[in-house]
Amino acid sequence: MNLNDFYQKRQELYLNVSPRSQNIVYALIALGLLGLGYGFATEPTRVWGALLTSGFFAFSIAFGGAIFGQMQDVVGAVWGRPIRRIHQAFSAFLLPVSILLVVIMFAARFKILGAGEVYKWIADPAMIAHKDGKNFWLTPNFWLIRNVGWIVLINLVLNWFKKENFAADKDFLAGKLDQAAARAKLSSQRLRFWSGPLLFLVACGFTFLTFDLTMSLSPNWYSTLWGVWSFAVLMQSLLASILIALFLLEKTPLSGYYRKGVGGQFHDVGKMMHGFTAFFGYTTYAHILTYWYANMPEETEYFIHRLHSPWIYIVIAVAILCFVLPFFTLIPKPAKYTRSVTLPLCVLVLFGQWLNYNQIVMSEVITKDYGIPVAEFGALFLVFGGFLFSFMARAKSTPMIPVTDPKLLDALNSGH
Repeated sequence: MNLNDFYQKRQELYLNVSPRSQNIVYALIALGLLGLGYGFATEPTRVWGALLTSGFFAFSIAFGGAIFGQMQDVVGAVWGRPIRRIHQAFSAFLLPVSILLVVIMFAARFKILGAGEVYKWIADPAMIAHKDGKNFWLTPNFWLIRNVGWIVLINLVLNWFKKENFAADKDFLAGKLDQAAARAKLSSQRLRFWSGPLLFLVACGFTFLTFDLTMSLSPNWYSTLWGVWSFAVLMQSLLASILIALFLLEKTPLSGYYRKGVGGQFHDVGKMMHGFTAFFGYTTYAHILTYWYANMPEETEYFIHRLHSPWIYIVIAVAILCFVLPFFTLIPKPAKYTRSVTLPLCVLVLFGQWLNYNQIVMSEVITKDYGIPVAEFGALFLVFGGFLFSFMARAKSTPMIPVTDPKLLDALNSGH
């Protein structure tokens, strides 16, 4: 195939979204708003915690969708070119969810509608006044300014990645195929050169955001592994999301560009998901191991708190859904690309990691009886609905196959 062949079939490169799918998204958003409205009327602090839970989880996947292709550019990988636009479409939600996180931070800083209670050290600065380093780092104004700065920087860098990745599409759609090929080659060279240093920059930003937005919820606890552990969660969740999208696109013309079986994109993503499942388990266990061999019993309070009801049940569920189940299920090759096995497994993994963020955030927010998690599911429906809306909007407006990518034909011919 060549660019002319792709141009003749250009209408097949978009995702046609059915009215039913759109109505499901609208229903999710409506249910989410109702749940959050009820939450604000009863437990407003819990709503802010729930929004932080689902918001940061969605931010991680959107962020991962943007950087996954650039990670492949750094090493010159070929295999993932046909599915590149799928995970890049996840990043369409990056700006909306970034705005949500900024709103949460402003509300917490200025103690709007109980948001200041989410971060204990904002509600009671005296609790860290005696901790050298933290009493400087966790000051409300400095915390707010640097994290808004990181979010702005991340969005600017990832927007540049998007611009370069989609640069040749306009020429291609206008029928200027030679010009599109030349532009794509230039963009490919730029991305290969700049992806490494820019990925390092945004990785620093993501790491500091994990420290400040999630780890600081328990201000007396320390973890130098928190950034890499959060990256493990990000990658497992991202790869599960990619596989779900691939299976859902099976009955569309786009599926003709993705291969199943050994050496296909389904299998490759499944292998990576299996690897990051092991990495997630390792980084989780490494926290406990570090405190044991360093003889730091004062740090175990963070875990002991989560070994009591109701959090212990979530901890057990996360261990099963995000490690035990995927680690052993994905060992056989067919399990990485068999719809009846892989699709429900990926859904369970995503739900498990959402539960994981719940035990991180909500265990520090909820001080009364757990009750019915109306706010948590309200935030989940709203954020998930917004994620799907952004994904579908991107997929309807831009080609979902990077036809001008210089490495695409190699990938379609089983190149790696």
